[in-house]
Amino acid sequence: MKKFSFTRSDSDHAVFTYSKNGRFCIIALYIDDLMILSNDLPLLQKKKSQLMTSFKMKDLGEIHWFLGLEITRLHSQPEPTVNTCKYQSCIGSVMYAMLGTHPDIGYAITKLSQYSSNPGEEHWMAINHLLCYLNSTKSLKLVYDGNSKDDNKSGYSDSDWAGNPRDHHSISGFVFTMAGRAISWSSKKQPLVALSSTEGEYMAMTHAAKEAIWIQRFLHDIHFPLPNCTTLLVDNQGAIALTSNPTFHMQMKHISV
Repeated sequence: MKKFSFTRSDSDHAVFTYSKNGRFCIIALYIDDLMILSNDLPLLQKKKSQLMTSFKMKDLGEIHWFLGLEITRLHSQPEPTVNTCKYQSCIGSVMYAMLGTHPDIGYAITKLSQYSSNPGEEHWMAINHLLCYLNSTKSLKLVYDGNSKDDNKSGYSDSDWAGNPRDHHSISGFVFTMAGRAISWSSKKQPLVALSSTEGEYMAMTHAAKEAIWIQRFLHDIHFPLPNCTTLLVDNQGAIALTSNPTFHMQMKHISV
């Protein structure tokens, strides 16, 4: 790729970028599939021709599908996501939808996936209910405004303190938005039991802050650096005060460890 003046991203080694005089070209690789993006069509065609001289490639034209995800520029009906396989297959299928286009089902997947090894009847009913929900909302899309002048990225972090009545572990959740829609999201069970809501929110903020740093670096690697720092919004005054003044009193000493 260096032969064609591409630079590998330090944040993701499967992403290569080319930029000159305001024109850019980005290549995203996954095993033997690749996606090429550019703001200049002649440049895109030139880079494709260069790659074809060194690699055996097949040009599939404008992108419509990539790694099982449908990509459209106009309003169209996506394929139903309902899957009638066994519980684990359903979890895998719905999880892929969650990672690609459905941040709204992240919490449900986190809860249901905990019973993958030994699901009960109520879990099967729950996954079918989730599949019905996906089927009824299949026309909804994440629509990004390509003409948006808002280059700032903001994030939201939250935690349900001791939400699991069995082991009292909390769930960390975050979502980051750009161009008017979500670009990254997560719902993850915390590995430790939080002793207070402040501690639970603080661990959730840590989870979100790591993602914010990675997004910032990745956007810089593809020549879209953010003009301002990322704003992370939290609804816990104790956690906010702890980040502003990291004084570890008796209840918080273990966090520093």
